[in-house]
Amino acid sequence: MRASLGLLLILFVLFPSVLIAQDDFRGFSVNLRLGPGFALHSNAGVALGSELCIYRNQAIISAEYTFMGELNLLSDEDDVTNKIGFFYGKYWGQRFYRYQLQGGVGPVWGERMVSNRHSSFFTGGVFLKAGFKLLPTRFAAIGADIQLNINPENSDLMLLLGIDFGKLIEPE
Repeated sequence: MRASLGLLLILFVLFPSVLIAQDDFRGFSVNLRLGPGFALHSNAGVALGSELCIYRNQAIISAEYTFMGELNLLSDEDDVTNKIGFFYGKYWGQRFYRYQLQGGVGPVWGERMVSNRHSSFFTGGVFLKAGFKLLPTRFAAIGADIQLNINPENSDLMLLLGIDFGKLIEPE
């Protein structure tokens, strides 16, 4: 399992470099997200993540890492979920706002409580994401996403708010 996680880390680092080498590179952003998460088999929790996006001709290609921990104040045994996702989708709008829809795949792993015992899992997931961004400047944005993580072990829904930095609007 460590070898596969190492391979995924290498892909996560090299993925943007391959895309930047393309001819129609229009922009990029680094996004930091935080918000509530709701897992199917556990209590509500807190999700946080980071994403690298590449923009090309109304298409958005991204890679992200998201961590979600169960918010359980009465116990120190929390359910956790980690996700690395590779996404493709479209965005609309360019000047002061942007809508986006994306779908993706990737590994999901973590620990969850099953019959009063903690159980580790590692599985593949399918991800859906819809978002909205306000673009007050060419290099910064404030955004909100709703993300659905569908997998056989511990599906979840996250509502994330965040900030984006990068080349978000093509100069005129």
